[in-house]
Amino acid sequence: MSIDHDFVEGAAAVRRLLGPKWSPHVMIALGDGRKRYNEIKESINQRLDGRDCLHTKVLTDTLRDMEAHGLVHRFENADVFPPAVTYELTPGAYELMAAIGPAASAARELP
Repeated sequence: MSIDHDFVEGAAAVRRLLGPKWSPHVMIALGDGRKRYNEIKESINQRLDGRDCLHTKVLTDTLRDMEAHGLVHRFENADVFPPAVTYELTPGAYELMAAIGPAASAARELP
């Protein structure tokens, strides 16, 4: 198999989007639908054996970065006080997850 420029560019784009440590965890947490901030944090911490190792600033920065890259939509309901904010994966994020699934499976098979 020859590796062409498109493959290299595509791999670099995936790394840029999913390279930050917590981005894949957020994608998994939001994979089953819209969630509030604390629900995302709780979901991630539960997946990590209940350890509270995801700091608030890190999750906030991760969500902002993912929103800027078009992976997450942020919804704010200003009709309630305090405003209720929820997050949801974009269609592009679901498409990316589906495309990465086979690559992730193949990578787990390597030594």
